[in-house]
Amino acid sequence: MSSHVYVNDTQVENCASVGLTHHSGTGTAVLECNKVMARGLRTALHINGPAAFGKSAVSYQRCRATFSPSPSLWGSAELSQPTVVANMKVSSLITVELTECDVRGAKYLSWNNRACYGGLKIVGGYYEIDNQIFKSKG
Repeated sequence: MSSHVYVNDTQVENCASVGLTHHSGTGTAVLECNKVMARGLRTALHINGPAAFGKSAVSYQRCRATFSPSPSLWGSAELSQPTVVANMKVSSLITVELTECDVRGAKYLSWNNRACYGGLKIVGGYYEIDNQIFKSKG
């Protein structure tokens, strides 16, 4: 069993993130966001939560996002700085595709502090990163 979530032409403001996959089923969780405008994100465009196992396939197409980080209230290092993709899951399989997105104000493009599997595919767009492109310990 798996879940499929599709989001089209939506605006959000002052949220922790746009998407969160936190999946520990046998199927693949799918999240597709198309033309989402997010203002004032506090942690990440996408968070892959710390569930024990499970596969996730995530796609952001033509999305726009800006960050307004607040003092760290989050227990995880991956959420302590504004990040485009924050992976908190151990030994997970997640694929994230960013297509023609405009993301500004993040410190990291991708951050994970645990061993993880999968990939990040970027197809066009603009990504303003203030610190490192990738921060990884796994």
